[in-house]
Amino acid sequence: MILLYVSVIALVSILAKTSKEATSYVTPMYLLVIVVGMVSMYNTKDTMAEYLYAVPFYGNTLAIQKIFTSGLTINEFVFAVGGLGLAIVILVWLLTKAFDSEKVMFNA
Repeated sequence: MILLYVSVIALVSILAKTSKEATSYVTPMYLLVIVVGMVSMYNTKDTMAEYLYAVPFYGNTLAIQKIFTSGLTINEFVFAVGGLGLAIVILVWLLTKAFDSEKVMFNA
């Protein structure tokens, strides 16, 4: 999950022209992660649809919550890891494209 967070923050920071602008872009991302954690805290359902575990930030939070409370099934685990892996692959691909682009790197 750390690679997901770092990839999102790096991608947003690359697109900014100054460090002040990057900070203003990243701050809502931090707040979004906090809100997702809070929403899962107030989830009272014991069973959730399995496809929700494939949503990168929310699904992983649900999976961690389920590990500590009632036990995570294999299907839920596969959806959580699969969604996370797919999101990481896409974000790393976007990062490499951004680093290869002179327009993005030199803020042209």
